[in-house]
Amino acid sequence: MTDKELLLKMQERDRLPHSILFYGEGSKTDIATFAAETILKDENPRLIRENKHPDVFWAEHSGKLGGFSVDTIRNICSEAFIKPNNSFAKIYIFDDADNITVQAQNALLKLVEEPPDTVYFIFTAKAKSVFLDTMISRMTCIPVANTNAVTEENENVAKIINAVLNNNEYAVLTILSSIENKDDFLLFLKDFENSLNTKFEYNSAKRIYEHIRVCYRELRANTSLKLVTTNLCCGIFS
Repeated sequence: MTDKELLLKMQERDRLPHSILFYGEGSKTDIATFAAETILKDENPRLIRENKHPDVFWAEHSGKLGGFSVDTIRNICSEAFIKPNNSFAKIYIFDDADNITVQAQNALLKLVEEPPDTVYFIFTAKAKSVFLDTMISRMTCIPVANTNAVTEENENVAKIINAVLNNNEYAVLTILSSIENKDDFLLFLKDFENSLNTKFEYNSAKRIYEHIRVCYRELRANTSLKLVTTNLCCGIFS
């Protein structure tokens, strides 16, 4: 099961934890953003990615090592008890927390132990070992595959890319319709998303990426797979 599949299953069962650590090599900003979208069931994911969402806060790095100052942590601890602005919850993201200090963790520990019902924390790091055992024990730790690694391309992804590059909408719809279950479609989306930057020009990749995000939101809302695949096809060629 992929990291995104696990998050979706947690969301479906209403069991999303208040503190999550994503760890592994490669960039984890994307999965942190996806987790925030999943928690908020947000209709405006672009605001999260652009750091403009009023209830999603990316903790500011400081110092030569890029850690988090104790003052930053204390401000978060104070603000955490203020009601969310627009959403039902607020999220604090500590991205690339590999150099988080013991002092910063100790300042944050009490809040991670007993967070308000409306507060969630997302951490990312290369390894769990950068965190204190007391922090780890209060997080749900999820390993993240290195999406920068070269992997064998999903057969359907290769066919879709070829069809899109040849402007063959019928072929794209036929291939998407052949994916008959949600788990297989989620795997396809993950592989398709990872291939965008290497197979398409920037503007095309960005547009398709937005429509893939729509697919994730539709799946969270239990939209029928047939409708999701049809919408994706229409979005690709819009």
